[in-house]
Amino acid sequence: MRYQVTCLTPTLVGDGQKLSPIDYMVWKNQVNVLDQRRIFKLLAKGPRLDGYLAQVKKAEKLDFANWGGFAQNFAGRRIAFEHETMTAIWERQQAENLFIPTFATGPSGQYLPASALRGALHTAYLFSRWTEGMWKLIEEKMQGDRIPRRPAEAAEHAILGDSGHSRLRSFAIADSAPAALNRPSST
Repeated sequence: MRYQVTCLTPTLVGDGQKLSPIDYMVWKNQVNVLDQRRIFKLLAKGPRLDGYLAQVKKAEKLDFANWGGFAQNFAGRRIAFEHETMTAIWERQQAENLFIPTFATGPSGQYLPASALRGALHTAYLFSRWTEGMWKLIEEKMQGDRIPRRPAEAAEHAILGDSGHSRLRSFAIADSAPAALNRPSST
């Protein structure tokens, strides 16, 4: 059976490109993906464009001391590191190891990973069966002195079943075949 997927919500899959270390800046323990088009429009109005282009031309990474304001004001996306120590690890890496793929790719090309769809289906199924009583149970768990690590886990297991007996087992999803890159024509 073949399906065509149209994403209506953000899905962690991407667009098939790679971000170079000058397309983003690490600031405050997160990757700030810069909106380069917006930056160029702004800089074209004043004298800083030449300085920015000179640094981008010779830089392996953008210098936060000179261009940190862009990370604050012109970040299209902000992706937090899992732990604050990751910033120091990132800073020690060479630039050729810091290109970030923005789409799932394999040896045969780009594909839609099943995990991206599985997570969306999991969430949709869970919340389609969520009741007001479950919210009250979670609220009660949150009232104590010690907040549980996963307060909604019992409710999730009640709806979806345990890992060995999941009600979502009938949704057998696999990674898509490699897809051709759809780029707009330049006419």
